[in-house]
Amino acid sequence: MQKNFQPERNLFPLLVLVFRPVHFITHSIKSGTNMWILFSNMRIILISLVLILSQCEETKDENFDCSECYQIKPDWGELAIELTINDENDSVPLIIYRGCPEDNDIEYIDTATSKKHYVEVPLNKYYSVEAYYNVGDSRVIALDGDKIKIKKNTTDCDTTCWYFTGGYINVKLKYNSIP
Repeated sequence: MQKNFQPERNLFPLLVLVFRPVHFITHSIKSGTNMWILFSNMRIILISLVLILSQCEETKDENFDCSECYQIKPDWGELAIELTINDENDSVPLIIYRGCPEDNDIEYIDTATSKKHYVEVPLNKYYSVEAYYNVGDSRVIALDGDKIKIKKNTTDCDTTCWYFTGGYINVKLKYNSIP
C-alpha cells in the first residue's frame, strides 16, 4: 500500500494541543498533582497523535481500475448520451448546449442512430442535451444535463492517474404514447 505524507491543513493547532498537555504533565509531576489528572492528559496526548497521523495518510481504493485512466491529463472527454431508438424514431436529432438551453450556447448539433451516442467535449463544464422525438402526431423534446469532470488519483496506481466523472446524459423517452 502506498502512503503519502500530504497534510491538507495547517498542523499548528494540533501540535499546540499535543505540547500544551506535555508541559502540564511535566509541571504536574514536579508539583505532586493527582495521578488521575496526569493519566487524563496522557490520554489527550495519545488521541491527538492518532488524529494527526490519520489526517496525513491516504488509503487505497481496492475497487479503482487503473486500466481506465490516463497518465496525461486530457482536455476533452466524451458525453455518454442514452436515447430511445424505435420504429417511430430510427434517428434522433440532438442539440448539445454548454450550460443550460436557455443560454443558447450551442456546442454541437448531431443526429443519433443508436441507443448510445458519444460526443467529445471540453472538460469541467456542464452540458445539456435536447433530443427531439416523434410520438404519434406530436413532437416531444427530452432534456437532461450533467457536468463532465476530470479527477486525479495518486494513490491507487503506480503512476498519476486521471479519470472522468459525470458526463452521463439520459434523454430516453419515458412513455411510448401521449394520452
